[in-house]
Amino acid sequence: MSAEIEGVRKYLFEANNSGYGNPTVKIEKADDGGHIINHTKDNWHFCDYFYGGHPYAGQEVVYKDDKPIWAMQYRGWVHNTKLTSNDVYAFLRKALLKAPEQHPYRGPKEYVEDNLVYRNSWNGDMSNFVGEEIILKNNDEIYKGLYFGGVVDE
Repeated sequence: MSAEIEGVRKYLFEANNSGYGNPTVKIEKADDGGHIINHTKDNWHFCDYFYGGHPYAGQEVVYKDDKPIWAMQYRGWVHNTKLTSNDVYAFLRKALLKAPEQHPYRGPKEYVEDNLVYRNSWNGDMSNFVGEEIILKNNDEIYKGLYFGGVVDE
C-alpha cells in the first residue's frame, strides 16, 4: 500500500468514527435536500454527502490539501421487516463504529446485538474495492447496502 493510500486509510478510520455512526455527529442540511457530514484534521478533509433515509444514497470523499484523492459511493434500503427504518439504522450506526482499521469502508465483517446481525463483505483494497452489507433479524434479511470506491486521479 502506498504511503498516500495508507494516509487515507488512517484518516478515513478516524473520520468514520466521527461520522454517521457517531450519535453526536452534526449533520448539515444542504439546499438541495441532501445531508452533509464534514470532518477536517490538519490538511485532510472528509465529506459525506447523502440523500434520503429510506432508501438512501451518497458519496464519501477524502481530500488532502484540498484535492480529492479517494471516494466511495453507497446505497442502502430497509425491507421485509416491521421494524422502523430508524430502528434498523440505529443498529447500523453501531455496526459502522466497529469498522476494522485496515478496511474502514463501512462496518466489520460481523456485528451481533440481540437478534440483529450485521454482515459486511468486500473485495479489493483501499485503492479499488466493492462491497455489500446486510442486516438480519432472526436470520431474515431486513437491510441491504451496496458500496464501491477507491482512489481518484492517481
